[in-house]
Amino acid sequence: MALLHHRLSINENINEVNIGVYLQELTSLVRESYLNLNNRVSIVTHCSIEKVNLDAALPLGLIIVELISNSIKHAFQTKVDGLIEISLWTEKLTGKKILNYTDNGKGFNFHMTDSNGLGLEIIKGLIDQLNGEASINPGDGFQIAISF
Repeated sequence: MALLHHRLSINENINEVNIGVYLQELTSLVRESYLNLNNRVSIVTHCSIEKVNLDAALPLGLIIVELISNSIKHAFQTKVDGLIEISLWTEKLTGKKILNYTDNGKGFNFHMTDSNGLGLEIIKGLIDQLNGEASINPGDGFQIAISF
C-alpha cells in the first residue's frame, strides 16, 4: 500500500496508476522481502495495459502480493529454481482485464483446498471486490486467471 501511495504522489492523475511500473516495483519488493529465497525464485511480469484506476490497482496489488508470498513460502520447497510469471492484459472480445499468475512449483488447487487460510480468503474477497472471476488451470505448478 505504501508503494501505491508513492506511485500516486508522483503521478499527476491520482485516479489512475501506471500498472506496468507498479507491478514491476511491487514484485521486486515482495521478492526482496524473502531474502533467504531470492536466489531460487525469479519473477517475470508482462503488462500490455498502461493504466488502471485506483479502485482496481489496490486490490490487484494486494492479490499479487499474497500470491507471490504463497508461492515463495510453499510452492518451491523441493525445487532448485522457481519461476513466477505475472501477465496483465485486456481481452479484445470482452474488454475485460485478465490477470494471469503462474508458478512452476508443486501446485495447489485454489478452489479445492481443505485449509482455507486467511491468505486465500483475502484473495477471494479481493477478487469479489474487483467483481472478478477466477479460473484455475490444473497441471504442473499453479495457475490462476482472474478476469475483471
